[in-house]
Amino acid sequence: MENILEHSTEEDDLDDSHASFWEHLNELRGTLLRILCTLIAGLFISFLFYSPILNILLSPLDPTQGSLQLYEVKQRQIVNNSSQTQLYALPDGHKFVSSTGEAKEISHSPPTFSLPPNSSLELSSTQKSQPLALLGPLEGMMTTLKICFWLGLVGTSPFWLYFVVQFIAPAINHSHKRLLFPFFGLSLLFFGAGFFFAQTVTLPIANKFLYAFNEQIGANLWSYALYIDYTLLLLLANGLAFELTLLLFFFVHIGLLTPTFMRSHRRAMILTAFILGAVLTPPDVFTQVLLAVPLIGLYELAIVYASIRSGTSQS
Repeated sequence: MENILEHSTEEDDLDDSHASFWEHLNELRGTLLRILCTLIAGLFISFLFYSPILNILLSPLDPTQGSLQLYEVKQRQIVNNSSQTQLYALPDGHKFVSSTGEAKEISHSPPTFSLPPNSSLELSSTQKSQPLALLGPLEGMMTTLKICFWLGLVGTSPFWLYFVVQFIAPAINHSHKRLLFPFFGLSLLFFGAGFFFAQTVTLPIANKFLYAFNEQIGANLWSYALYIDYTLLLLLANGLAFELTLLLFFFVHIGLLTPTFMRSHRRAMILTAFILGAVLTPPDVFTQVLLAVPLIGLYELAIVYASIRSGTSQS
């Protein structure tokens, strides 16, 4: 009788574990589906607003930082090399400057000129300055989709990270769960701070330095795709670097790092900051320094915070 009861209990345990496994699998599938829908929605919304997004990403290229609008004035000469008189309608955005030979205007709306043989027109046009070049027919579209994907991924991160936290929360004990959501919110804040620092400090300074350096070698013809790749790399690198700083503050907060330990390992941290700068940024020393210096500054702030925490705990 006892054997029968034990056998029945074991079968019940197996059934429970089997049911629990499929329940977790269904929860995981639901979580992944919600994350996928969130990312698709983020991509779609980013594509709807790609024009202002692109203006923000390209703003570090503007030497006037938006206070002035740069235009290029181009001149064009139209010459009639044939043996017959030709009519030429002025294109939109062009202005008549001068003429040679017997060329003359015969209509005002639209402006049309008569060009006898061997006569010419001088025209001018004013266009908004375009700092980047497109090197292929698909470069603009594919690069814009890449921007929208990454912006959708980062922009919707509060939602899909919440779904991830919601899925793993039952496996976390109550004391750690209290720290989870504040840490989650601060991680988004620090990541955004890294983005802001890269957009307002790192990229403008790096662009000016690299532009001036390149001018000594050749003409600056920057590709749209390559510039966006470089910009996204610096934005993500600064965001991740600030996330590592938050992790440092978290270790200080829970007592894993003391001010004495951090001061004694300051040189190692400085070396680590420059190594991170080398790994996370393009392969030039200047952008590496631009990332390493704020990391060192944040490390010093962490030492100050650790000292305050240590003094508070002692008192």
